[in-house]
Amino acid sequence: MSFGKKIATVAAATIGSFLIGSAVGFLLITGHYDHWGTAVSRFSTGYWVSPSAAVEDGVVYVGSVDDHLYAVDALTGQEKWRFRTGSWVLSSPSVVDNIVYVGSVDNNLYAVDAQTGEMKWRFNTRDAIFSSPTVADGVVYIGSDDDQLYAVDAYTGQEKWRFKTGDDADASPAVVDGVVYFGGDDHHLYAADIVTGKEKWRFKTNGNVNSLPAAADGVVYFGSCDDTFYAVDAKTGEEKWRFKTGGDVDSSPTVADGVVYIGSWDKNLYALDARTGGVKWQFKTGGIVDSSPTVVGGTVYVGSNDDHLYAVDARTGEEKWRFKTGNDVDSSPAVGNGMVYVWSWDNNFYAVDEMTGQEKWRLKTGSTAESAPIMADGVVYAGSNDNTHVVR
Repeated sequence: MSFGKKIATVAAATIGSFLIGSAVGFLLITGHYDHWGTAVSRFSTGYWVSPSAAVEDGVVYVGSVDDHLYAVDALTGQEKWRFRTGSWVLSSPSVVDNIVYVGSVDNNLYAVDAQTGEMKWRFNTRDAIFSSPTVADGVVYIGSDDDQLYAVDAYTGQEKWRFKTGDDADASPAVVDGVVYFGGDDHHLYAADIVTGKEKWRFKTNGNVNSLPAAADGVVYFGSCDDTFYAVDAKTGEEKWRFKTGGDVDSSPTVADGVVYIGSWDKNLYALDARTGGVKWQFKTGGIVDSSPTVVGGTVYVGSNDDHLYAVDARTGEEKWRFKTGNDVDSSPAVGNGMVYVWSWDNNFYAVDEMTGQEKWRLKTGSTAESAPIMADGVVYAGSNDNTHVVR
């Protein structure tokens, strides 16, 4: 896979963004919309920012291709500290127990003190890290382009085990009930014991597995670039069902109330019975659906490359409203404060009324993003590509 294609596919799977061809990057922070999206401050990294920011105790942590991890005050946009790595930081950071964990294209996984920005330890792999770390029970799980998934002690940086795959391990892992699930470019989804690293099972598809798996009720759901969406038994890896779409399934599934919602490159949003894989409904858009669906209050919100954000009834699949932007909507929506927040490739960040689909405000940026806005304590955090804004 080419470097540019790798960046694009990892971005879609992690619901993030980094664009080749832009020179500067930004993180947008927006909270109350009393002034309809007026920017009150901004923080510039100088380059593209990592797929998604992490938010913890009023601080936003985000990487950039200027080789730094940044800590930025969520309210003021002021830099608290920066930490330099040896190359691009395209991995999304995770923050646990006052430690920030992040990977870098310099082949290292870093642990950085969340308060001071001082390095606690680093762990070297043999190739670039695009995967974002998952932290559970004192262990960091992360994939590398050296074809390995690593389990690393979160406090010491010592390797606990490694798991060899057949190709780049770019997809971010999911940890559920003592098992880590992860995909890779060798077309497999793997399940490994989190204590020993021993393989429990592997499931073969016919395409790269870039989708972040979702696990619910003893079943693991994930998509593949073989145009198929799969449900497999979480304990045995036996296929329970598969659903064939007309295109790649790169976006990550959402499971709610016994239904799995997925988008496909065949331009459809699907609602599938989580138990049988039967189609409850499908909703046709005019473009690729790389956006991962968000389900809130009986409504599915999803973007499409036909330039629209859609609100669809979660039970019937009937369109409630659509909102037109000026370009593709790859970003996955965030919902809160009665609003739906989403990026478009027209270089705007939109706030749309959750019930009516009417635009409340937009923020014009100097570039675009695919990243999913993140809701935390009534504030929206999202990454893009020109500066860092704080909006009230």
